[in-house]
Amino acid sequence: MPLEQWRGKRSFPISWHPKIDRTDASDQLTLNVTRLMLCPRGDVRGQVESAILQEQGLRDIPKYLGILRAIGAGRAELSEVANLVGLRKHTTVRDMVRRLVELGYVEQRRNFDAGRTTAWRYRLADPAFRFYHEFVMPYETTLETSDPADVWDAHVAPELDRYMGHLFEQMVEQAYYRLRKARGLDLIQEWGRWEGTDRARQSVEVDIVSRLTNGGMLTGAIKWNRTPVGSKLHRNHLRDLQRLADSGNRWAHEALEEGSVLLYAAAGGFEDGFRERAREDGLPVLLWTLDDIYPDES
Repeated sequence: MPLEQWRGKRSFPISWHPKIDRTDASDQLTLNVTRLMLCPRGDVRGQVESAILQEQGLRDIPKYLGILRAIGAGRAELSEVANLVGLRKHTTVRDMVRRLVELGYVEQRRNFDAGRTTAWRYRLADPAFRFYHEFVMPYETTLETSDPADVWDAHVAPELDRYMGHLFEQMVEQAYYRLRKARGLDLIQEWGRWEGTDRARQSVEVDIVSRLTNGGMLTGAIKWNRTPVGSKLHRNHLRDLQRLADSGNRWAHEALEEGSVLLYAAAGGFEDGFRERAREDGLPVLLWTLDDIYPDES
């Protein structure tokens, strides 16, 4: 069924799977996301909504659902989650969040090289859950009464690049482990990122901060872009590393030394000459596009 015909449908039986006969990839994405997730009876949506209900041994399911909603709404710290859910005892919330981490619904992260007493920050681990809480829950009533394709046009499509920017970081991390052996990449001891301020209280964010087992560092930047990026990305990254090194972050100083590696991932590719200009600074450089992350096996 062509996309234009499907958009006019108002009933969505759970067993209905329209045949995709469009060749444009963007139309396929629109159709699949709309029928599987935005549609009130979409298969993926149904799995997301029922997953926690099927977990064995969980009590107070409404509280767990409330915690997932809080984290899905961007509450990254334990105190924020507790306040939104209405649970005053942080120990209770901590135990419940830890359980969700164990089950794979939530992941916990903190800055690379942070101390053990540094508070964890939380986010939903599964992309389908992130999408559901970002684009389905806020428009749940509208999706029940309107064409889901209209919600895609009005609210999902305009924000899709921003959403993919965060997801792309996860895709790059997974790709490194998946492709490491075949491409002869260094072993990773610890994969992370860093965000905060330098000694001048200026914001700094480094997408990749990883310790290699050979003692060196792997750092870099990840961009979900539609047009090729220029060498400014590389210059800014080195500038940020120097700012953090000057602020007393030892790992940043090590990342500028021999034995370390730079990794830049850009979905839309790089401008001509990017690699040569980056290599002039003396560190090995890896450049990954979507084609590098998902190579054509044929």
